Amino acid sequence: MSIVAYYGRVSEDQLAACIADPQKLASGSVADLPGAEVVDIDRAWEPLAWLVSPRKRIEQEHNALVLEQLVQQVRSPKKPSLGSRIAKLFRGKPKAKAKQHAAREIESPLDLPLVAIEGRTEAREERLDFGMGAAAVFHPEQVADLSAALGAVTVQAIEQTYKPELMDEMRVFPEYWVEEGRELLDNYILANLKKLQNFYSAAASSRQLVVMWYI
Repeated sequence: MSIVAYYGRVSEDQLAACIADPQKLASGSVADLPGAEVVDIDRAWEPLAWLVSPRKRIEQEHNALVLEQLVQQVRSPKKPSLGSRIAKLFRGKPKAKAKQHAAREIESPLDLPLVAIEGRTEAREERLDFGMGAAAVFHPEQVADLSAALGAVTVQAIEQTYKPELMDEMRVFPEYWVEEGRELLDNYILANLKKLQNFYSAAASSRQLVVMWYI
């Protein structure tokens, strides 16, 4: 299942119009709202967030450890042999590792580029729910901060975190990073980063609100 991220930039009055007629946002048909815009970055939000956010990478690593632990529980016999118990001691304790990563996740700050990309906020508009939860709403002051933070993300910074082997190991969507090579990064990730940077920049310049949702 592909979960697509959508972003809309609107004024206060236009947001009220969209709440009255949610299909304006759901269909992206905001042509009758001057200056409003709806864009999507497909499912690039997931790998993009991983590449730009330390918090996201910690979360993904934690999830991978938990998944590994569940797989081992399914595969392991109910009464493991003495040899397997000894081998487990040398491999380390997945539960302990998972707890350590959970602690790191709590301590890691929620960085602004991650907030901009994934819409992480408690401010939600329950009347704009297109099946994947209420839409996030950022007001102009927040949008200015998010735009600055996202705009500061450079290609060079992404190059430093772009590690195809690790991304495949962590099962970062859409996987096959080694197989696909640079084309996936250049034509999918960086292209959508630029689109989102331009979107937030336009919203900040126009003192608009940003609404973000998933379908």
